[in-house]
Amino acid sequence: MVLSAKQELSPTKWLDLSLYFSLDIENGRHPFVKGGKVSHMIYSINEKVGAGHSFKPYSALHGTGYVDVNFDIAKGTFDGGFELLFEGSTSTTRKDHGGFRGVSGLEYETNPGVDQL
Repeated sequence: MVLSAKQELSPTKWLDLSLYFSLDIENGRHPFVKGGKVSHMIYSINEKVGAGHSFKPYSALHGTGYVDVNFDIAKGTFDGGFELLFEGSTSTTRKDHGGFRGVSGLEYETNPGVDQL
């Protein structure tokens, strides 16, 4: 499963956040480890600059924290939080925490090329 969200910080700055997790994940706290039920977490800081925008991506590092999950596929709801160490494109790291709160209206779509990975 992939859950993506956008958080507006100002009229010119926003965050994009994506969480990748197993469909059969159980609710609760999960260590963010290689081969775990939560496989990837990526976020980017975006900002409008002139006619374009800047983009600073960060990927969560395995073994550096946890992800809390409360997911109901039948109702299409998700609530969760995280505390992880992220690495940027210039090898800078930053400890960060946050969450997806009160997400609803989720729909499951199959993608044969992806679902078989």
